[in-house]
Amino acid sequence: MEMLGRPWIVKFAGLMLGLLLAGYAQAEVFQCRDTGDSVRFQDRPCSGIEAARMAVDGPASRSQEEPQADSGKYFFWQANAGKGTLFLLGSIHFGTPQMYPLPMVMTSSFKESDALVVEVDVLNADPMQTAQLLAEKALYRDGSRLRDQLSPQTWQRLEQVAGSFGMPVEMLNMQKPWFVSMSLTTMALKRLGFSEDKGVDAHFLALARGKKKVIELESMAMQLSLFERLTVDEQVMMLEETLR
Repeated sequence: MEMLGRPWIVKFAGLMLGLLLAGYAQAEVFQCRDTGDSVRFQDRPCSGIEAARMAVDGPASRSQEEPQADSGKYFFWQANAGKGTLFLLGSIHFGTPQMYPLPMVMTSSFKESDALVVEVDVLNADPMQTAQLLAEKALYRDGSRLRDQLSPQTWQRLEQVAGSFGMPVEMLNMQKPWFVSMSLTTMALKRLGFSEDKGVDAHFLALARGKKKVIELESMAMQLSLFERLTVDEQVMMLEETLR
């Protein structure tokens, strides 16, 4: 997978997962029209004349029990070679209940598939092994401290942001900058109402468990090693971007 020189952007912006199934999280609630009379979907009520019409017709929400009818284009592709068919999906790791059910073309493709190929099988990760990996790769083990790596201005900003989450900054002092960045991002997403168990990958992993073959493209250790290989300057830059 090409990391574009910034692996954290790929990890949190929404990873392109290779799938033999698919699903793209459609989070839009309101179907509106712009000034050019083109249809658009957005997560807030329409404005102007369109708002009045939506007030009568109601928002373009969908039942949690029935898949969305196929009425548009999605981050979802199909490739064929010989007798094989591959469904490729652009996915995100955090989601909300409003993202489901997914479009019918995705749910039907999943049902017809023989296997699910994901970045990492997060539902099958061993908690103890993951904790050990994090202790080895995400925490300082040589006496170093996070504060020593940051400018006074960045440390002060970290104090402010961590405090907004009710976390004393000293709790982060043993963590490497890249891990602090990921931790803060996760807390921010959860504050906005997103959760890992509603991510598209977790959604399909739960459906596939015990019913379809699950294939991992990477491992948790491999992913953590990507961050471990970042230089200190790159890690600090990553944290500073997160704080901004």
